[in-house]
Amino acid sequence: MMRHVTIYECFESLKITRYSSDKSITEEEADELNKYILKEKLKECNFSWSRDSVTFINYVGFIKLSTVSIEILPKIDIKSNDYHGSRKALINMLNKCGIIRFNYSSIGMLNIYDMNLNEILALIFARTLQRELVKGPYLAYINVEENSKALKGNILVKDHIKNISTGRSDVFCRFEEFSIDNRLNQIFNICISKIITNVKNTDTIKILNHIRVAFSDVGYIDVSNSCVFNYKFTRLNSRFESSFLLSKLLLNGYSSIGNKGDDKSFAILFEMNDIYERYITNLINLNFEDYVTHYQHNKYKLLRNEKTDRSIFSLRPDIVIEVNNKEKVIIDTKWKKIDGNLNRHGVKRDDFYQMYAYMTKYTDARVAILLYPSSSECNGEFLESWYLDQDKDKKIRVYGISFYDENRTIDTLRDIIEKNL
Repeated sequence: MMRHVTIYECFESLKITRYSSDKSITEEEADELNKYILKEKLKECNFSWSRDSVTFINYVGFIKLSTVSIEILPKIDIKSNDYHGSRKALINMLNKCGIIRFNYSSIGMLNIYDMNLNEILALIFARTLQRELVKGPYLAYINVEENSKALKGNILVKDHIKNISTGRSDVFCRFEEFSIDNRLNQIFNICISKIITNVKNTDTIKILNHIRVAFSDVGYIDVSNSCVFNYKFTRLNSRFESSFLLSKLLLNGYSSIGNKGDDKSFAILFEMNDIYERYITNLINLNFEDYVTHYQHNKYKLLRNEKTDRSIFSLRPDIVIEVNNKEKVIIDTKWKKIDGNLNRHGVKRDDFYQMYAYMTKYTDARVAILLYPSSSECNGEFLESWYLDQDKDKKIRVYGISFYDENRTIDTLRDIIEKNL
């Protein structure tokens, strides 16, 4: 039986030992992991290797090697190893960011977070697709070229001449047919076959086997990455888009290692800095209608060429909050570990320079905020605060925010923003 190891990103190191255990990987497994990192050209700075351990920094998700699966979770509660809560928070963030999409009420989430991330994503896909198929499968017109006893559509002359030369009475035709065997359902079919070989949950397998029956007339074809990533939806099949997002995510993961050609290894990884930034932005957009929120604001440049007057070095803060047509608060999200025992809570010098540059160009902004994740309870009070040497009214402040309870996260965000307007 394959071993499974769950660890926390950044907060916990995965031990490398001579013999296998449920808390470590072997030297051979570490070599296999390193080969995957190099093959997929992942950011090496996000892996901190020592002689007997590896720490995942920024990456969260699920990696299945030949003999062990590794689940990397964000640390949500510093007081305990609450894997259930960490999975729930991560799935919620992915959903709010639009990386996956599903309706909680239609999924039936009881005990789902007791499973690992791969099992959770597979079950959400199965139930989301099942929910839409109950309303009816997607049918589309497809081009068919075949010999027919009766004329359909257009005759393909060259192929029909071959029939005549061999004495066949069939007519070789090209015509359109309204069919379930279309590209979207073919993508779903491939995803289903991949999932079934990579999950253990009986509910997931049962649902997917039922869908297979509904897709009995759908072909199994090789689907290229470009075919999946370039697929376009119309109003006729837009209700399947949530299922498609999940299938694209899973298919991309299941094909990411495959170094032995046996589909025994795969990985589904997310970069937390991107998820964190998008999640905070979406929470502000959805809950603070009194503000105008700009994402990746690029209104200003830092310098201009003295001869050509061309501007260079775009300033691009993650979030700019505008009130009464004035850019009042700047927020840069930083998915990094902060530590009260370190000088300046461990905030890097480069981050201060970056915020200082923002404050010099955003003349109406009173505060630039560095917003860090926190695995302890937050009350909306800043952890560190400085003012600019030449202007005491302009401040750079550091805040932490927890994700254990989204309602509290929203309340903390509101408190932070209102105090700094």
